[in-house]
Amino acid sequence: MGLTISNQPYESPIARKVDKEHISQIINNGAKEVELQAETDKRGENTKRLTIGAVIVLIAMTFGYAGITKDKELSAKIIDVGIGAIGGFGAGYAVSKQKDQK
Repeated sequence: MGLTISNQPYESPIARKVDKEHISQIINNGAKEVELQAETDKRGENTKRLTIGAVIVLIAMTFGYAGITKDKELSAKIIDVGIGAIGGFGAGYAVSKQKDQK
């Protein structure tokens, strides 16, 4: 019993069953996935913009109120809460990035 070398390439059974329809379907599914990811990214950007806009409006209203009523304690409390919120967001973002890297 000896080994023989064939000049014909080996074709797997899976490769024999794959046809043009399968390839087209895989390409279409990939394109749909890319479109869905783009939509998700757009929603995330819109949410970030709305959040930033709401924070800016809140800060402007606080300073406007403090300027009209001469109430310095309210604006100081809101600034403290804002700094704490930004710090908490930054810490959460850093922890999530660290988990993603692992």
